[in-house]
Amino acid sequence: MPAPQRAESLAWLIEAKGQGDWNAALDALGEAPMLLAQGEPAELAEIGADSRRTLDALAGGGADPVSTAERWARVQLPLRLVCFENWLTERIRRAQAEGSFLTELRSTPYLSAGGTFLNIRELFGLMDGVRDMRAALDAPLNRGLALEVLFRRLAPARAGAGEAYG
Repeated sequence: MPAPQRAESLAWLIEAKGQGDWNAALDALGEAPMLLAQGEPAELAEIGADSRRTLDALAGGGADPVSTAERWARVQLPLRLVCFENWLTERIRRAQAEGSFLTELRSTPYLSAGGTFLNIRELFGLMDGVRDMRAALDAPLNRGLALEVLFRRLAPARAGAGEAYG
């Protein structure tokens, strides 16, 4: 079933929950009005913005996967996982539109040229990991450790004293 158009989502959210910055919340969490109706628009938009900043920092090597995983495990994890999935989807779509994916498959998670960026195989693997974690939220799970595993896959590979592989 396709997601509703933005105008339809906004009209429904305003009718169901009242006025608010629903545009920012939809930008943050994607076109999922039923999910958004469970919270307040300003809080949802902040969670989305913080999640994007954090994921960008992790992908660039500017954030610690361990402390970030512990923080995410304690606060709004289901919504943050939605943001993570949306962030990965946007990254895949953007790279595909730009033609930056190589047509050859590599077994390593990072391509050897052009800096440290994730290849399509790794991005889809991360997407599967995020979806698996979302499906297992009701199970007894060390959420911090599970997130750390995902975040370490997202962060640039490190050699020795923090140098990224090229």
